Amino acid sequence: MKTALKTGSTSRRVACLRARSTRFNVPFDMERFAQWVDEYRRDPSKCKSKQWVDAGFAADWYRGNP
Repeated sequence: MKTALKTGSTSRRVACLRARSTRFNVPFDMERFAQWVDEYRRDPSKCKSKQWVDAGFAADWYRGNP
């Protein structure tokens, strides 16, 4: 199966697509993360600004981090 890629106004056919990734260590503040999850669980209506960006972002974030 070939996949069509469109770049600008030009289409290209390719046999396959590959993704590359590189591992790197990022400090993770587990205490803060747990606090945010708890904060959202207690009152989602308050999670609509600052680190939450907006209510939609907060709801989506919470669905991914139950």
